[in-house]
Amino acid sequence: MLSTGLPSGEALPAGMALLFLVCAACAPLPGSAGTGAVSQPAISEVTLTAEKRETESVRLTLTNHSNDAVGYNLCTSSVVRRSGNSWIEVPTRLICTMEFRTLRPGQTDSFPYPVPEGLPSGEYAWRNNIEFPLGDGERLEILSNSLQLP
Repeated sequence: MLSTGLPSGEALPAGMALLFLVCAACAPLPGSAGTGAVSQPAISEVTLTAEKRETESVRLTLTNHSNDAVGYNLCTSSVVRRSGNSWIEVPTRLICTMEFRTLRPGQTDSFPYPVPEGLPSGEYAWRNNIEFPLGDGERLEILSNSLQLP
């Protein structure tokens, strides 16, 4: 839980409350450090796939096979590179809006993710945080299939 630093029961000024909520939404998820193993949640109802394109991008596709809505933002996906048995995050310069979208049951959404310049050859995948099910669900990390790049 995040702390405001104020004595118990004291309210934040209106502008500070909004800033606090924005910062809380941007806080990293527990266990989502930039290096190490990527945990794949035990869900198969939501899939993230990556597909090479003719251009310098990869098409990320999120598909909801469940009976519940899913919260997501494909632009905020991270590129990860295989290193032994782990996936290591690759720095990117992609700028995204922090909008939170809803994927209804049976729906699919795609996003053309630009491949970062200067990637060494290797095995890459994309990971994304979703809220599943939307509303009372958990924030889960999902990992796409891997691709050989470049």
